[in-house]
Amino acid sequence: MADQHIRAMVLQTFTPRRSAQVRTQAARINIQKTAISWQFMAVYGSSMEIASTVHRRSLGLPLYPNAINELCGLMGSVGEQLGLARTAEQDVQRWQNKESTNNELQRRMAVRALSEVCMLFTLGAAHGCANAVLRAAYLDEGIRSLLKLAKGAYSPASTKQEDWKSFSPRVNIWDRLRDAAEARNSQPAIRMVKRLLRLRSDSRFTELDQRRSMDFHRHRPPSLLTASPRKGASEFDPEKNITTLTAYTSHFDEDSDARAVHRIGRNGLITTASALRELQPLIIATARAANYRIRTASRP
Repeated sequence: MADQHIRAMVLQTFTPRRSAQVRTQAARINIQKTAISWQFMAVYGSSMEIASTVHRRSLGLPLYPNAINELCGLMGSVGEQLGLARTAEQDVQRWQNKESTNNELQRRMAVRALSEVCMLFTLGAAHGCANAVLRAAYLDEGIRSLLKLAKGAYSPASTKQEDWKSFSPRVNIWDRLRDAAEARNSQPAIRMVKRLLRLRSDSRFTELDQRRSMDFHRHRPPSLLTASPRKGASEFDPEKNITTLTAYTSHFDEDSDARAVHRIGRNGLITTASALRELQPLIIATARAANYRIRTASRP
């Protein structure tokens, strides 16, 4: 029954057995604290929705039903994903410890896999954070009107895919959001969106995004020996009408280097967590500037 009262948590390892919990070199405590702080936002989502409704009615302002409840719930979801990314990175460190195993191939495969889990949840947190920023900015009626004109509108509590924007460098809704905040001259929103765009342009985040794109959408290089190179064993020159055939011996793909994959995942996690830590108060300030009742929820 006591478990029903747990509102926020960051796992220390994905391994259930305590005997497998090898000490890590870097605990990433700041990331853990940020993840928990974001998770707690979902604890009071409904109460802050009620407070916002009462407050706006008292001021004679139009209502925007479920906006705060959705925003708080989304922030809680982002916090959990950041925490899971941190957990995966902690287990990467455990696998790198000599106490974990003497089998280097097992270590290589496990480090890569857990690094990719870290990347997956880090990117999920970043995309969720971006949508939280969009929803916070959307609380401002002026920004909302400008975004509707720029085809950046969405519906609160919607499950439609088009209402959840991708935080990809190739998606320009985020530039339109910046333009709308600046046109409205909403200082909290301007600071919030600028901080989000700093994350998108950060080289550590773009490297993370590019690596994930290769691993998930193209040919993920295998961790173990392969005789099937991605550059091809058969090449045809149409001008000379010559086909070149090359037989490869088993080798490690250079892009399968587990240490390099961990570096990309670790750096992406750190820079994303730093952005979330700074964005949380900016999201709250933006919502409060639009006359909504919302605050940091550190404890249930």
